[in-house]
Amino acid sequence: MPSPTYADVNGLRLYYEVHGSGPPLVLLHGGLLTIELNFGALIPALARSHTVVAVELQGHGHTADIDREMTLENFADDIVTLLGHLAIDEADFFGYSLGGAVSLAVVTRHPHLVGKLVLASTPSRRDDFALEGQLEPGRMPTAADGREWEQAYRRVAPDPDRFGADPVGLKTARATRPGSAVRTGPASCPSSRPGPRSRPAA
Repeated sequence: MPSPTYADVNGLRLYYEVHGSGPPLVLLHGGLLTIELNFGALIPALARSHTVVAVELQGHGHTADIDREMTLENFADDIVTLLGHLAIDEADFFGYSLGGAVSLAVVTRHPHLVGKLVLASTPSRRDDFALEGQLEPGRMPTAADGREWEQAYRRVAPDPDRFGADPVGLKTARATRPGSAVRTGPASCPSSRPGPRSRPAA
């Protein structure tokens, strides 16, 4: 793993990792997850053909929470500012769940920055989360998933006790409340339970 790397972004010390070389590819994780949990198994293969820029959003993993609302717009602005810091004029994006919603916010607000866009388990509307059948137990995180997320957070977070003290989970959930949804049209990708190295999240 690379040494921890941070950028001062919009009042946040934003953690990111850079792997490989080639056209830039931004990886954005799901809610309550980390780079390692969401993309650890994929990064070596992706880094063979891309400069992979993997980011941990506000209140996730190495990136501490701050006194700021978690919204898709704020997350997207953080990513745009980071790209400027890295002198990246255009990048492909791969977003999972919350990370996919942030990717949509970036492309709708700054389309010139986004080349290809890959979304996994990402709603295009907030009400997609409530589609019939999407909340069945077999498609939702288990208690074991929750324990794994908490352990991963505690291993790297600046304030490990923050995970159980509220807030990050509730604030992350609010990021995709109806007022924050990114509306892109009729197409949608409802959430589903992914493979063992990627965990479902808000």
